[in-house]
Amino acid sequence: MRRRHDGSQLVEQFDRLIRATDRPILRIGSVVAALGVSERTLRHHCRRHLGRGPAEHIKRHRLLLVRHALLHGAAVSVTRAAVEHGFYELGHFARDYRNVFGEPPSQTLHRADATARDQPAT
Repeated sequence: MRRRHDGSQLVEQFDRLIRATDRPILRIGSVVAALGVSERTLRHHCRRHLGRGPAEHIKRHRLLLVRHALLHGAAVSVTRAAVEHGFYELGHFARDYRNVFGEPPSQTLHRADATARDQPAT
């Protein structure tokens, strides 16, 4: 008989998988195949432990990557950072970014630029 668990291990594996990939967009089909579970099982446990589905969790991770690029000088422009992380509908991207972080991505970039200008030259 197979031992049941609360799904937290599955969610941790899922999270490690999306953090380890260098591809901006993961397909749910490839994720569930790699994890060896059904899409329904993954969706159930993500909602239970994360409060959102797997696709939303992947998108949230990609938004965090864009934010990191904007804040740490790895981005020349918001558009470039968005596209490099798989966001091609820039209006939707900007709305999602603002909903998650409370500011438009351009404001994040400008704040990072201002901070960099205030740093002493080495």
